[in-house]
Amino acid sequence: MGWLDGSLYVADGALGELMVYNGTPLALAGTLKLSDDADDMVYDEASHLLFVGHGGAANPAKIAVVDTIRFSIVASLSVATHPEALEIDAPRAARLCQHSESNEVAVIDLASRAITAQWKLSRAGDNVPLAYDVERHLLYVGLPPPGTLIRARCCDRQGSLPSHRPRKESTICFTTQHLAVYT
Repeated sequence: MGWLDGSLYVADGALGELMVYNGTPLALAGTLKLSDDADDMVYDEASHLLFVGHGGAANPAKIAVVDTIRFSIVASLSVATHPEALEIDAPRAARLCQHSESNEVAVIDLASRAITAQWKLSRAGDNVPLAYDVERHLLYVGLPPPGTLIRARCCDRQGSLPSHRPRKESTICFTTQHLAVYT
């Protein structure tokens, strides 16, 4: 769910739909059909594109690229397994995506829509949260118990992400105001 440009966007995994609500009070303004497990979203404010992960069980795993001005799907990016955590690296025109079943983070070039880098996550095995510091090109990944927070520079084209300090929480975020990662 996300509040973007005065509209509320809701991805419903059970229905396999993306819905947009507008107005006061909020009313359904449109629906786009995706596939099962439509859930994680990330918005690129510069391009007004919303990226929505879906599929991966009964349907091929994809990321729908939605033009929020026209409320239409402008592209459908195929990925290896269901995309969970999504982040945008706007200056590099790339999108970061965690794939739970293949235990990796993939970087997708937004212009070519091709995977340009992949990093293996040891011990991930499930959905893991991502947070991204755009200015410093640092990716933070929270791994499940016993709890590890990984911090890595997003410059390498492939390889593994090293682990750093222990944590047990399952949600993380980065704030540019405080230059801090919260778990």
